[in-house]
Amino acid sequence: QHEDIAAARRIMDGHRAQASMYLGGVPMITADSIDFIRHDLRIFGIGVLCFLVIILALAFHNLRWVLLPMLTCSAAGLVMIGFLGLVDWPVTVVSSNFISLMLIITLSLTIHLIIRYRELNAANPSTDQYSLVRETIRKMTIPCFYTAITTMVAFASLLFSGIRPVIDFGWMMTTGIIVALFMAFTIV
Repeated sequence: QHEDIAAARRIMDGHRAQASMYLGGVPMITADSIDFIRHDLRIFGIGVLCFLVIILALAFHNLRWVLLPMLTCSAAGLVMIGFLGLVDWPVTVVSSNFISLMLIITLSLTIHLIIRYRELNAANPSTDQYSLVRETIRKMTIPCFYTAITTMVAFASLLFSGIRPVIDFGWMMTTGIIVALFMAFTIV
């Protein structure tokens, strides 16, 4: 349909000097909506990425603490998008925002782990890397689990809305939070 609409617009462009023409209909609205969303996600995504890199660099003053959250967010996003593709789960206008929210949650979990690691390292600078990471994971598992589970319950409440795109969004976010929690702890 997208190609057909583009072809119709090319034909119309050849006759605009002789007449005022308009293209309408549900397929055109759908194609244009998808184009607008795709464009907005691209612009928004690039802006958010730049903003996050700057904020992380200013907060942590270390390339490792900028790259680790970015790597974790990228991995979680790719795993979730791959899963959606694998199960052939279509993304709607409503559920297209799940990736932004999922990345924010992944980022927050990763930053919690980084801050705890840095606190432990500052308190015990002679401790080896393995012990610091093990202690970080041990101390942060329960708080991060409760953060994730309460957020999952909030998104799972959307399952009772009775509106199919909202239900799909609830499922995507619930699944995405599981992926975010797993990826944050695995990569760290």
